[in-house]
Amino acid sequence: MPYLIRKALEGDYDYLTDNMRAIDRKELFIAHGYSTKRAMDDLRRYPAECVVIDGEPAILFGCAEYEDYGVPWMLATEDIKKVPITFVRQSIPVVREWLDMYGYLTNFVYSENAVSLRWLYALGFKKEMDFPIGKHIFYKVSMGVKANVRSGNGGYGDRDTCTGCSGEKPS
Repeated sequence: MPYLIRKALEGDYDYLTDNMRAIDRKELFIAHGYSTKRAMDDLRRYPAECVVIDGEPAILFGCAEYEDYGVPWMLATEDIKKVPITFVRQSIPVVREWLDMYGYLTNFVYSENAVSLRWLYALGFKKEMDFPIGKHIFYKVSMGVKANVRSGNGGYGDRDTCTGCSGEKPS
């Protein structure tokens, strides 16, 4: 399946908001407690890449900056199934750039979001811990070395909560 990776354009976020995979919508709502549109509006602040399949945006991925580390993210339409292994291969250099920039990349991923987890694991991310949000389990995944990580709190620096999550403390 031919596809193109390019810088994300303003309309790509709107298209993805309307055509996002159900599991990505669910993950956004559980983790942040607000609509897909609001989450996409938040992500517009950060540079992102867009995978275009059959002339339509299919995958957006980027890295949000938080304090002294990067927070990689990926949201997609169902068309992600058309390019799984080639997408991983072509996203490796982009993720390496993020790692060079931040030194440490981390995010919390819904345990039921198998496609996103496969992408992250194929890129070299490691699962650090389970993180419950209500009755749902998220996995903290990371790559690189975070400066000033305190032991005993799962790598939250001076915070006791998940960045961007509902504010519940890890158990």
